[in-house]
Amino acid sequence: MVGEDVLVTGGTGFIGSHVVEELVDRGYSVTVLTHSHSRGNLWNVIDQVKLIVADISRTAWLSEVPRARTVIHLACNQRSFSFRRPQRDVSVNLMGSVNVLEYARKHDARIIFSSNSGIYGACVQAKEDDPVNCSTPYDVDKYSAELMMRAYKDQYGIKSTVLRFATIYGPRQRINEKKGWMPVVATFAANLLLGRPITIFGDGLQTRDLVFVKDVPDALLRAMHYSAEFDIFNLSSGREMKIVEIFELVSRFVGVKVRPAHAPSSPGDIRRMSYSNEKIRRELGWKPRTSPEEGIRLTVDAIRQELGQEHR
Repeated sequence: MVGEDVLVTGGTGFIGSHVVEELVDRGYSVTVLTHSHSRGNLWNVIDQVKLIVADISRTAWLSEVPRARTVIHLACNQRSFSFRRPQRDVSVNLMGSVNVLEYARKHDARIIFSSNSGIYGACVQAKEDDPVNCSTPYDVDKYSAELMMRAYKDQYGIKSTVLRFATIYGPRQRINEKKGWMPVVATFAANLLLGRPITIFGDGLQTRDLVFVKDVPDALLRAMHYSAEFDIFNLSSGREMKIVEIFELVSRFVGVKVRPAHAPSSPGDIRRMSYSNEKIRRELGWKPRTSPEEGIRLTVDAIRQELGQEHR
């Protein structure tokens, strides 16, 4: 219902900022919970949202955040960081989710939760009822949070919809090589635009299922008004792409040709990532609108603009 109150955790981040913008555009009243004092990603709607800076893994924010009918829970500790600080991963991804559940119990709110398709492990067209095969602390904590949500539904009637995100990419996605956060499209694009060497970890034949970030808010908003008390959906394109194919597309839109180097695969890397989106198409009526070709072009253009480069 337009005008209703929505809480977005992680709302200043890469995905969260796009979601918050869409909510504001559609007339929702939005509160953003974030650990970061940086507001750059929300520059164009910052005056239209309530911003609360707090650590989601602690409980103090529970008394600071006003009542919302829906929580879109996006805050997380990234997968690539999880082996470096597994304690922090548990704190943010599991305890933070428990805090969100307690908030929902207090305010009788519905939760829309961003889980992780990586919990399937290597897979081809994985479906929501397929077994999981967690390989990092992040995977374990995301799956544990899903189980917590099912338990809170059974015990307290808290309604939750889980969306297992495939590989989301697009404008505003950041790179942090020191921490091991190197999202594939953004890393290729930035390094090519800056004339830096390119490294592919592994043989490049491992695959990803790419979803453009601008297509994500529509799925989350559809989930907000889904009637089931608890359900799980893959948020995916249903299209499997090799890393070398992704590199070739990025290279084409950057306008350069280079030969990448290769290095050993990263810990926890998944060989094949391929997820069925049949269920989300059927139940929520969602499908990706942006092809990888178009999405990668838009991403390259956005990174080029951030770097202050003219289009070649």
